[in-house]
Amino acid sequence: MADTTTSKQKEWIITCDMGRYDIDNALKALKIIDWQQPKQMNSAQVGDLVYVYCKTKDVGRIRFKGAILKVNKTDSIIDDSRFVKDGGETATPCFTLAMFREYTLADDLTYNKLADSGLKSRLQGPVIVKDTVADYLHACDDKQLQIDRFDGNIPDTCLAKFPISIHEIIDYVALDDSHTPEEKEEHAESLEIDALKRIAQKQQKKEPKTVTSTVTQRIRDPYIAEYAKKRANGICQLCGNSAPFNKANGEPYLESHHIEWLSNGGEDSIDNTVALCPNCHRKIHILANPSDIEKLKASNK
Repeated sequence: MADTTTSKQKEWIITCDMGRYDIDNALKALKIIDWQQPKQMNSAQVGDLVYVYCKTKDVGRIRFKGAILKVNKTDSIIDDSRFVKDGGETATPCFTLAMFREYTLADDLTYNKLADSGLKSRLQGPVIVKDTVADYLHACDDKQLQIDRFDGNIPDTCLAKFPISIHEIIDYVALDDSHTPEEKEEHAESLEIDALKRIAQKQQKKEPKTVTSTVTQRIRDPYIAEYAKKRANGICQLCGNSAPFNKANGEPYLESHHIEWLSNGGEDSIDNTVALCPNCHRKIHILANPSDIEKLKASNK
């Protein structure tokens, strides 16, 4: 699977001083960790990929690769103080990092190899990976995956020590509220149905998010709406006919609908959301025929 979420995704190298932080035992115990987010990473976002350059007194190399799950955290910080050797605490703001790959390529990922590939930084702070350095690291990724397959390890996982797959980290993470509704909808449309289902199940709420102005609007979750449409596979769940046309991207045009309306207390959930053609969507809102409602409930069982 390609390491990608959105077109804005970036890759970073961060440095871990192993004389001060026991990252191995922290990962074994916690699976995910919070990392101080310096000003150089103000543009970091959920889904960005991170290479961790681990250095000791004499040796330094990239040992881990992970993905950012949350950014700009100032509270609910994961307590890893027992792994900080100088007794300090993680400063805020932080980003949450989950590792999905451990590199055994000791000689390929040293500082000298990175410098030979075009790295200019001395790795005193975080740097964005791009150009020839990115090409080199991606080649190392391919090499590591071949090693993992030969050793019988499942590709794209943290092996036995870190049982979090790249699918759980990237494909099954909703964009946070730093993104616009339009960006969330674009991300939802880019996902396969299995990923959408995982996100939609996590996103569903009995009390939908509201925004109050002169009127109160109930905000439906774009991941749940998109999952319902992909689950319908282009067929209206009421009339049983194909979508009346395809969108510009080739996907059939259906509209999401809550069987029990949110304004009447219905849940924003995958069980309460169906996909309808425009005609049936207007029909159900205008007539609210009880037999149609029962048919929609039965179609989601």
